Amino acid sequence: MAKLIRKHFGKVVSVEPTAPSDIDSEWSWRKAYEGFYGIMHVYQSRHRFPGEYFIVIYDIELNYLKTGVGELKYEDKRILLTTRNSRYTFTYIDVEEQEGE
Repeated sequence: MAKLIRKHFGKVVSVEPTAPSDIDSEWSWRKAYEGFYGIMHVYQSRHRFPGEYFIVIYDIELNYLKTGVGELKYEDKRILLTTRNSRYTFTYIDVEEQEGE
């Protein structure tokens, strides 16, 4: 089971393919989430992909985006997540400063 690392209120700023030639119908559904905002849970994989991270962001109506696993970076009030297929940029406001479980 993945470990919940952080909770934030946030927004999907951008989603880009890791390789520009990869834009097709299999990938492009991600672009629809740009501008999506809600509660973000940042998780760290413990078993299947140890040390890698993924994000689940959901709104009040429980619509959600769950990313694949990848490398996570915090920069100012932005979270950058690079997965095998995509580069996600999120902005956030802290909801909980301490680590979650």
